[in-house]
Amino acid sequence: VLHEQLARATRVDVLGRHAGLSARALQARVVAAVGLPPKRALRIERLHAALHAVASGAGLSFAASAAGYSDQAHFTRDSRSLLFESPAAWLRRGRADSFKIEP
Repeated sequence: VLHEQLARATRVDVLGRHAGLSARALQARVVAAVGLPPKRALRIERLHAALHAVASGAGLSFAASAAGYSDQAHFTRDSRSLLFESPAAWLRRGRADSFKIEP
């Protein structure tokens, strides 16, 4: 259930409300379930959704908006921060279901 809520939520406070947990309890539950703090887990879920949209043929701007980013630049910044490459570079590598771990 928590994994489904992570996939649907866009903010930590919304996730906590939906789960019916305090901020501290939410932090503990998410770290225990996925090994990451809630904010980072949500960022990764959002990036994953946007990248899958791009891999399916959506434009970068549309994929960013559909995944909950404020704009394409926000999507690109998150991609560079988490994957160490832009969404376009990720797509050019042609490995739509893999994620780069090291720069």
